[in-house]
Amino acid sequence: MARTLCPHLRGVLVAALAAALAVPGTSIAQASGPGSGETASFSSGRPGPDLFSEKYVQDAVRRCRGMDLLLRDTVSGHGLSIGPADGPGRLVPLPSNEPGRYALECSDGYLVELEGSAPTEPTASITSIVPGAELVQQFDTLFDGIHVRLSPGEAEELRARGFTVWENAEVRATVRESVPLINADAVWSRGSPVQGAPWVTGQTGRGSTIAIVDTGIDYRHPDLGNGCFELPPRVLKESPCKVVGGYDVVNGDPDPVDDHGHGTHVAAIAAGNGVLKGVAPDAKLYAFKVLNAGGWGTFDQVIEGLERAVDPNGDGRLSDAADVINLSLGGYGNPDDPLSRAVDNAVGAGSVVAVAAGNGSYGVSDEEKISSPGTSLTAITVGATTKADEMTSFSSRGPV
Repeated sequence: MARTLCPHLRGVLVAALAAALAVPGTSIAQASGPGSGETASFSSGRPGPDLFSEKYVQDAVRRCRGMDLLLRDTVSGHGLSIGPADGPGRLVPLPSNEPGRYALECSDGYLVELEGSAPTEPTASITSIVPGAELVQQFDTLFDGIHVRLSPGEAEELRARGFTVWENAEVRATVRESVPLINADAVWSRGSPVQGAPWVTGQTGRGSTIAIVDTGIDYRHPDLGNGCFELPPRVLKESPCKVVGGYDVVNGDPDPVDDHGHGTHVAAIAAGNGVLKGVAPDAKLYAFKVLNAGGWGTFDQVIEGLERAVDPNGDGRLSDAADVINLSLGGYGNPDDPLSRAVDNAVGAGSVVAVAAGNGSYGVSDEEKISSPGTSLTAITVGATTKADEMTSFSSRGPV
């Protein structure tokens, strides 16, 4: 059975639209791009303030240019594509006009699952059902599926034919710290038990690899290699560099230098070694840039980064998978979405995957706000604490 992200919104975009307009109290959102001749705002469909300010919508339209706008219900987590950000926009029915309930995100097409899909030759079937579909990239290591660009109506057609289709939604950077709060410095001197061996002192990460899947790493920083970067990496023990490999998924090139700052911050917490020391100062780093200069990306980019993290040399074998993969990022999702399942499969490949829980809660009682891929069933999902080592009010909380 096909899974859907937003069952209570789907199926109403055409036939039910006229009925929704005729029902008193029904909220209607109107998306309008620049040059459309309409006010760029979202109207509640009744007298009163708009759901969003004009500036908020215009900023989203500019940020998402060339992509789709996704209307996110922050209460249910469900998302609904409303078409190209620079297109004419369209009306969609909403379950509520509650202030602050909705948000606008960027969405780059869809992720179509191939495993378990009804057709025997799914890729060929997609193009036969939707001849104009743009098949962007196929995944087969951690997620069996394909990134496809098509219209919301065409996505519905694929669902009707038995495909499981997910919005290729937005993920954003989050921040975690700090070394003393988890007593990492105590481990450096005290040591820890190793299976089959006596106590080993000085557990500083030597011989281990950590993949930072984020905005990249500024390997020019003195604490992160001082400009030393290798591609492809030599045998780890022979490399003088801190960052021994990586890839820029966003720009499609082999140089994952950070143009935002978040990934560098995370890398320093994980393995910086200089004036300040990270959790594992002697570990080597891989840098996989999956978030752009604005600190955001999409599910497909993070999945590609994960697939590269479990196969850094790209030979198809996962024996060189990073020991630890860090994802201080997230977006709306659930344990069954493609990103969470890709993390599950990375853990199955032998990596320990640490993921930020997110910053989506508004108080200690605001639960069920864990972001994806923190919703993965096998990830180590980490919340935020204060300097006093108490959980912050904004840290996302479970259950999932």
